[in-house]
Parts: sequence; structure tokens; C-alpha cells
Amino acid sequence: WLQGLKLKGGWFKSSFWGKLALIWPMLSGKAETQLEAAFKHLPLMEADVVVSGSEEPFYREMLAHTRPDDEYWGPRDHRKNIPKANMPVHMTGGWYDLALRETLEAYTLSKTAGHQPFMTIGPWIHASPKAVTVFMREGLTWFDAHLKDKSQELRDKPVRIMVMGV
Repeated sequence: WLQGLKLKGGWFKSSFWGKLALIWPMLSGKAETQLEAAFKHLPLMEADVVVSGSEEPFYREMLAHTRPDDEYWGPRDHRKNIPKANMPVHMTGGWYDLALRETLEAYTLSKTAGHQPFMTIGPWIHASPKAVTVFMREGLTWFDAHLKDKSQELRDKPVRIMVMGV
């Protein structure tokens, strides 16, 4: 049955678990050279093959829609919902994170709406092993505070920015 999971285009490739299998090397820190090769590879449309060994439809579909105002992105743009999200939120990102701008914008939208979001920004790229370690540690503390009523474990200041080059 494992052979069926590995078939190109099979359900596994398009499932959550298939996508996790693609990013697991990043999370485990074992794919630094593979990722470096993908980041340096041109054209970008083929970088999925460098990382996974095959074409990844979800990756190629995203790259095919290059304009922010493309209707493809409409259902994926949740900014209008951020002010409505009146719940504890902890946002994380990195100075080299491809989604840093969006993280900062989400924080600003939440704060402007009168909410009290937490945010952590550090010296890493998206999903780097160092970032994942910090995010897991802070995430567990965050969950303890909000799910186990251990708010005394939260840091005093809601924003943690790791300054580089100091």
C-alpha cells in the first residue's frame, strides 16, 4: 500500500500529509543543501522538482498567479476577517520570512481593532529549524496560558522583536 501513496498524482501528493512530507525536511533541519539548491534554481516554476523530485501542482498553481489582485487570491485573502477575530492570537515571523509583511499587517489590523495580539519576530526564514524551535516553545507557553489558565507564564510585553546586528 505504500507504493500507492508514492504514486505521482495520487491522493497522498495532494493531501495534507503529502504537503507535510514536502516541508518536513525543512522542519527537521535535514534539507539545508536541498533547499539552498531550490532557492538558487531558476526558473522558480521548477524548484519544486529540486526539493521533492516531482512537480507539485499546488506550488505551480500558486506561482501561475503573479498579480496580488488576481481573482485566484480573493478566497485566500483573510485580511477582512482579522478585525472580527476577537480571540487570543500569537503571530510569529522572521526578518527573512516570505510572509513578514503579511504578519505585520495582520498584527496591525488586530491591534487597530482593539484586540491584544502577541507577536514574535526573529532572525530567520519561514519554517527554519531555529524558528520552529522558538515557535514551538512560545506556542506551548501560549497554549498553556489560554487553555490551561496559566497566564502568569506569558511574557510581560506582547511583542518580542529580536534585533539583529546589535
